[in-house]
Amino acid sequence: MVTDGSYIPANVSRESWVDVEVEVEQSMQSYLDCLDEELAQQPGFKKPPVKTVKKRRTTSRTDPDSGYINHGNKRGVGYLMESTVDCKHGIVTGVDVYSANEKESTQVLRPLERQIKLGVPMKNIALDRGYETGAVHRGLELLGITGHIPAIQFSNPPERYGFSYDLERDAFICPKGMSLTYHRLNCNKSTGKYLRCYQT
Repeated sequence: MVTDGSYIPANVSRESWVDVEVEVEQSMQSYLDCLDEELAQQPGFKKPPVKTVKKRRTTSRTDPDSGYINHGNKRGVGYLMESTVDCKHGIVTGVDVYSANEKESTQVLRPLERQIKLGVPMKNIALDRGYETGAVHRGLELLGITGHIPAIQFSNPPERYGFSYDLERDAFICPKGMSLTYHRLNCNKSTGKYLRCYQT
């Protein structure tokens, strides 16, 4: 199985574009509720409160479901289309459309979960680098899907400072031989993203 998203421009004139202010709930995503339960078991964990924030978004008066595309060389008002294909049989198993101001990585798990509920067998899935986020990895794990996503190459890798990673022990080894073992998951209150913390 392969999933990817494409930005599709809406057929609207530039004169119909309008900026609107919408209230958006910033909270943990529903498919990560299981992870929240795991985190609640850790000492000192507090679930971030649900916040409502006002955001400005560009849309069209004639097509209010569209959103502003700002992806690569694409600019304008349009939609994000997420599609899933069974490559072995050449069958499109799912197509979902969202406003273009949504990110691919925040939308991918909902259609996959729906397809599983409809009986589409899904054990492995290939995704591009745009889906390389902790939330996507954890969401796939909760859905029982093995994700094949190319790793993002960071400009500041631990190996640069002489650290190596021991997969069996889930620990980083420093240049002096001391190990930094997994300590806990931290949740960024403003973004809801998770960060694994290691310590001696």
